[in-house]
Amino acid sequence: MSNNNDKTEKIRYSNLVSVKTALCSVLLCLIVILSGCFKYQYVPKPINETQSLTDILAHDPADPAFKSFLDEHQFSNLAWPIKKWDLNSLMLTAIFFNPAIKVAKSELSMTQAAEITAGQRPNPGVGIPLEHHSETGESPWLIGLVSDFLFERADKIESRQKQAISKTQAAEINLEQQVWNTYSGLHQNLIEFYAATKQKELLQQQQELLSENLSLLERRQELGQVSQFEVSSVRLELQHIQLRVSDQDYEINNAFHNLIAETGLQVDKFKKSELDFSNLDSEFNSQQFDEVSLREEVLNHRFDVRIKLKEYEALEAALRLEIVKQYPDINLSPGFIFDQGDRIWTLGAAWILPLFHNNEGQIEEALAARQHLQAEFLQLQTSLLNELNRKRQNYLDKLNSYQNTLKLMDELTNRSEQIQKQFDLGYTDSLSVVRSKIELEKARQAIFAIKIDVLRAIEQLEQVSQNALHNNIDLKTLTTRLLNNTRQTK
Repeated sequence: MSNNNDKTEKIRYSNLVSVKTALCSVLLCLIVILSGCFKYQYVPKPINETQSLTDILAHDPADPAFKSFLDEHQFSNLAWPIKKWDLNSLMLTAIFFNPAIKVAKSELSMTQAAEITAGQRPNPGVGIPLEHHSETGESPWLIGLVSDFLFERADKIESRQKQAISKTQAAEINLEQQVWNTYSGLHQNLIEFYAATKQKELLQQQQELLSENLSLLERRQELGQVSQFEVSSVRLELQHIQLRVSDQDYEINNAFHNLIAETGLQVDKFKKSELDFSNLDSEFNSQQFDEVSLREEVLNHRFDVRIKLKEYEALEAALRLEIVKQYPDINLSPGFIFDQGDRIWTLGAAWILPLFHNNEGQIEEALAARQHLQAEFLQLQTSLLNELNRKRQNYLDKLNSYQNTLKLMDELTNRSEQIQKQFDLGYTDSLSVVRSKIELEKARQAIFAIKIDVLRAIEQLEQVSQNALHNNIDLKTLTTRLLNNTRQTK
C-alpha cells in the first residue's frame, strides 16, 4: 500500500515538475521572441555646438549636395554654381539651407510618427502567478500563466487615427507656410536692398550735378554775377547730399544682411555674386490684382485658414472619440494555473462600468472646443477680409500716385530737353542746363521713392493673400515637390 502511495506521489511530483518546466520553457520562449522584436536601440547623439558652428560656416551654394537638391526637385534648369541671384534662386537656396525649413520638416516627421502611434493596438500583458502554501496539501506550489488582452472598439481606433491624420495635414500646411514666410522675407528684404542701392545711385548723380553747379556759381561769384548767399546755399545742399550718400551705405548693408539671413548662408558666400532685380522691375497694372480672385485666395487658400480647418477636423475626431468612449472596451484575461495538482483554465473579463459618469464632462469639453474654433474661424475670415480691402486700396492709391508722377516726369523731361536745345543754339547758359538736370534728378528720386512704395504695397498685398502675385515664381509647385520628397524620405 505504501508503495502505491509512493508511486502516486512520484507521479504527482513528476507532473508538477513537468508543468513547471513547461511554463518556464514558455516564459523563456516569450522572452527570446520579444527580445527579437526590439527594433530600436538607444544611441546617444548630443549636440556639439562647435561642430554646429562649423557646419553653419560651411554652408556653400557651390556645394554639390545643393546641386543634387536642385536636380531632385526638378530645378536643374537653374544655372549652377549660381553667379547671379534673383528672387527665384534666393528662394531655392533658402529652402535648402535655411534651418527654419528643417524645423518645419522635423515637426512634420513627428506628426507622421504620431499616426503610427494612433493606429497601434494595446499589447497583451502576461502574468505568472506563483504562490507557496503550507505543505499539508498534495503540492505546496501554485504556478500558472495568465495573459491580458484589451480589445478596443474599431471606431475608437479610427477616431484616434483621423485625429492624428488631421494633425499631420496641419503640419504639412505649416511646412508650406514656412516656405511662404521665407519667400516673403526674401521679397521684402530684396525690395529694401533694391531701394537702398538705387537711391544711392540717384543721390550720387545728383551730387555730381550739384558739384558742377557749385563750380559754375563760384566762377560767377568771382566775376560778381551771383551773391555769396546763393553759393553758400548750393554748398550746403551739396553737403547734405554727401551725408545722405554716406548714410545710404548703412541702409544697403542692413538690407543686404537681412536678405542673406533669410537664405541660411553667411555673407562671405555672396561677396562675388550679383543680385538681380528683374523680378521687381515689371509693369504695374491696376487690373492685375482682381478683387474677387484675391478674396477667393484669402478665404480658402491662406495657410492659417487651412490650418484652422485641419484643427477643426482634429476636434471633430476628438469629439467622436469621446463619444465612442461611452461604450467600454473589453478586457479578456485567459490563463492556465496549476494548483495543488489541479490544472485550471481561467477566462476573466473586465470592463469599466459607467456608474458615476458616462464621459459626459469630456464630451461637453469637446463640444465647447469645437464651438470655440468655429467662432475663431469666423473672426479670422472677417479680419482677413478687412485687411485685404485695406491693403488693396493702399496699393491702388500708391499706383495712382506713381502714374501721376510719371506724367509730371514726362513734362520735366521735355522741359530739360528744350533747355538743352536752347543751350546748343546759344540762347541760354550752362548754368540753366545744369539746374534743369538737377531738377530732373530730384524728380527721378521722388518717382523712384513712390515706385518703392508701390512695390511695398504689392508685398503687403501678397502677405494678405499669401501668394506670389507679382513675381515669376511658382511656390505651389516648389512646396508640393518638397512635401513629396519629405513623405518619400519618411
